[in-house]
Amino acid sequence: MKKPENMIMIIFGATGDLAYRKLIPALFELNGQNMIPDKFHILGIGRKDNNDDEFRSEMAEGIEKFSEIINPDKSSVGKFISKLSYYRINMDSPDDYPDLKAHLEDIDEKK
Repeated sequence: MKKPENMIMIIFGATGDLAYRKLIPALFELNGQNMIPDKFHILGIGRKDNNDDEFRSEMAEGIEKFSEIINPDKSSVGKFISKLSYYRINMDSPDDYPDLKAHLEDIDEKK
């Protein structure tokens, strides 16, 4: 399988159990196997009033608890979660999506 050159992955409902227990730990494992692009970013979308640091902390905890890698290296976890950020949105409000688009464009420019 050819590895893409760059990617922004969006996880809607990112503060939920699926992301915490399954998605983020699985992506961490793929990262350790060099299966995700070097220019890779995960944008977690949700309704909670979190910030990037709170989101990263929660996902690091999920990696430590649910990754199939026993006792994952803290520096590897830290490097991986630096690729995560969080964006609060009311998914039922069409007016919020242009701001999301602008936020994604900002992330893309920085990568």
